[in-house]
Amino acid sequence: MAHWGNRLCTILRIRGFQKSYAIAHALGVNESTVSRWKKGEPISMQHGISLCRFLGVSMDWLFLGENLETTSFPTNDVLLTMELARLLQRHPPAVTSAMIHLVEVISTATDD
Repeated sequence: MAHWGNRLCTILRIRGFQKSYAIAHALGVNESTVSRWKKGEPISMQHGISLCRFLGVSMDWLFLGENLETTSFPTNDVLLTMELARLLQRHPPAVTSAMIHLVEVISTATDD
């Protein structure tokens, strides 16, 4: 029976994550922690939830291998949007507003 670390490795490949660094950085853990997860070693509930949200998979699928048919695999655009939202949460509201305005200006300029 495959352990959850095998499913983690699978979704990381699907998402294009070649290195553990990106996941480690996104979740605020060490690369060695991600390496242990890939081996199916224990993970905290908080990190498990964050990992599933970041990768866009259900906890049932990742940890139990169940409900594959209900597991969604968001596009890289969705993942990028999630990552940008996460990064913006670290800054004061004025910075977030300025960044949103900048993206709106860039988006309008490229639509022309």
